Amino acid sequence: MFQTWKRKFAAKQAVWARETQQRIAEYAEHERQEIMEKISREQQEWLVFNNEINNYLKTVQPVFLLKPEVCKALLNLLYARSDGTAGASVSLTKEVRKAYAFYHKELKVFLNLLERKGCSIQGKEERFLTMFMAKLRERNYQSHLEYYSDIIPGQCSVTEAFAMYFEAVEEENTYESGHVDFFATHLKNKRIVDAGLPLSRLIRNLKQYEKENKDDIEMRRLEKRLTESC
Repeated sequence: MFQTWKRKFAAKQAVWARETQQRIAEYAEHERQEIMEKISREQQEWLVFNNEINNYLKTVQPVFLLKPEVCKALLNLLYARSDGTAGASVSLTKEVRKAYAFYHKELKVFLNLLERKGCSIQGKEERFLTMFMAKLRERNYQSHLEYYSDIIPGQCSVTEAFAMYFEAVEEENTYESGHVDFFATHLKNKRIVDAGLPLSRLIRNLKQYEKENKDDIEMRRLEKRLTESC
């Protein structure tokens, strides 16, 4: 009798084990489906972000955001928006004030529109801004390349590239954010400088070069004006 009971109990255990394995498999499949659906929703959301940012940047060109400290100020505003706080507004430079004005007059409306379409940047602020800045940088580069053409034909040294930049770019635009970022991207594309060179260091180097070659730069610019006037 004990052996009969033992066999029945063993059979019952086997049934329980199969049922447990089935429940585990069903739960795992449910989890997998949820993860796949979440990935699909996120991919669709980022496709919307991509398309909407492309369309938006056809209407505005806030190239002052290309300056790292200005971009950082904008990111802080995005975080403040998600947290429901106002964001700090002390010790603002002229360009950072532009970022604040751009956010309140322009970008905030764009973000509200995205949310109406079911796409919120909450929890995705940095990734959103990275995508936004990459597209802004690309559009800025292409527009300046069309205007100035290739200002660094062939391979050359950094010093030679600096001379070409000062000759090609109008004096009032030398340190304008869009122009400097274009030049930095161009140098990196040509592999004249390291891809990781900070924009702030490039600007310092440009200013040092200008200080040391002021007379030559002025003569080159005058020669250019005289040639164009003929």
